[in-house]
Order: sequence, then C-alpha cells, then structure tokens
Amino acid sequence: VDENGIVTPSVLGLGTIKLQTFSGKATFNPETINEVYFKQGVAVVEMTGETLDDIKIKASTNNLDALSAAIKAKIFEDIGIDSNHAQAIQFLKEKNILQGYPDKSFREYQNVSRVESLKIVLKAADKKLTKNGDLNFSDTQNKVWYSPYVITAQNLKIVEGYPDRTFRPGNSVSRVEFFKILFESFDLHIDPVVREKPYKDVGTLEWFAPYAQLVKKLQLLDVS
Repeated sequence: VDENGIVTPSVLGLGTIKLQTFSGKATFNPETINEVYFKQGVAVVEMTGETLDDIKIKASTNNLDALSAAIKAKIFEDIGIDSNHAQAIQFLKEKNILQGYPDKSFREYQNVSRVESLKIVLKAADKKLTKNGDLNFSDTQNKVWYSPYVITAQNLKIVEGYPDRTFRPGNSVSRVEFFKILFESFDLHIDPVVREKPYKDVGTLEWFAPYAQLVKKLQLLDVS
C-alpha cells in the first residue's frame, strides 16, 4: 500500500506470500506477508539468522516461487562473519550476554564504559543480581538500567569506586579495571605478592600489579 492507501499494482493479486529459508537457517517476522505490507512496492521483513551460514530466501505464493540472492550472514548490522572477533561475539550473543544497540549495530571498536563492562562480566559469570539496595557512590542513581549491576558488584566487593566516593559509570573502563572486574567476578585467586614486573610498564607495587601478573600467567594478552 502506498502513502495514499492505494494497493501497489505490482503486488496486487499475489495473495499471501510465505517466507522461508532455501539455504541457511533464519526466522522471519512476519513469516507471511500480503499486499497490505507493501509500501511503494517494498515490504519490510525482519530476518534473524540462526547460524553463520549465508542465507537464501524462498518466497512462495499460489502462483510462483522465487529465490533471493545469497545474503551474507551478519552477527550484527556492522559485524560480519569475516570479523576477527566474529566467533567470540557470536558466542556471547547466543548466550544473551551481548545485545548490541537499538539500531542493531555492535560498534566493535567503541570504548566500553565501566557500567557496560560490569553488565557483560556479571552476566558471563552468571552472578545473581541484587536489584534492591543503596549505592555507595555519589554519582550513581538507583532505579536506572545499570543499578542492579553496580549494586551487585559493590556488595561482592568487585568494585570500590574512587577515593572521592564517585564511581564514574560513564567513563571508559581501563584495561586493568576490566581485568579486575573479570577476575573478581569469576572468583579467581589473586596472588597479592608480585616479585617482578609482569610487564615493562607495570611496577610491582602498583595496585593492579597482581591482576597484571595473573593476566600474564593466563596468557590473556598478546604482548610482544
């Protein structure tokens, strides 16, 4: 139907069109369409791929069958299967740890905030969230999306905030902050004794040295 409510002539009389995959695996919303869905000759259908295989769509009516060209699989709108991080991103998406942004993008190289990192790690660690409680930080709010994650991390001593009693939720998480959150969330043993510098830019007396030491032991960073 066009903007004036007139049925688009090119699809008039086609009846119901059923959408299914000819190759690959995906779900469609809606699974069937008719002339009402068309505006100026175009119908919008949401397709969600269930594998990383390319997909061909088969559209069937009483009168004909038609196949689409192969559609390259995407994990998010901006993440294809050729991404260097595709396997990890797909795994976390399947586990419902990552959802991406409302525009269906992932923004692979965008900095992650402190509260975003808490959400990712606590969900990955399958921690039971505390939804009610008071936050100890002067710059955080109760009853916002990140509140349960910060309250939980606060109660489990995963985060402590800054000396001025702020948490700075929107700040980008640093490398050492992320590994502290990760290790503490998964209850890994942190050896407090650091006898030699784990990396050339990490002093043995730095607060984060024990975490850097474990990073090196577990070979989590590719550092030359």
